[in-house]
Amino acid sequence: MVTRDDPLEKLSEIYRRIDELKARASKDPDHVEAVLSTALETLEANLEELSQQNEELAEAAEENRRLLTAVQEERDKLSALVNSIGDEVWFADTQKRFTLANPSALREFGLSSDEEIDVEKLATSLKSIAPTEVPDLSRKLHR
Repeated sequence: MVTRDDPLEKLSEIYRRIDELKARASKDPDHVEAVLSTALETLEANLEELSQQNEELAEAAEENRRLLTAVQEERDKLSALVNSIGDEVWFADTQKRFTLANPSALREFGLSSDEEIDVEKLATSLKSIAPTEVPDLSRKLHR
């Protein structure tokens, strides 16, 4: 992560410094060479720093690309796993939008993968079964 000055701020500083040096050179023409030498050294140092920042930014961008690729690969694996499950699997967010519904869920609810799914409407159509409603399940759970 780049922790140095913002490059635009650095460039503004360079221009400000050049203006100072011009003013100083115009007041003292005998020292123009020294002023220009100082200006050149300042510019070279700043260019070196900006070059280093550019390299660090390029490295950070490459790391971001690598991480995004890894995340996409993991997402693809998870998607393949969820889509291979025979039972209905679905998730909704806090804005009542489906973020995921596997093919079994889409089939069960009579939906297609490209249509907007009304979570509230779907939730009212679901039925919960308590273990007491299914005696064999209740016994199996308590073993």
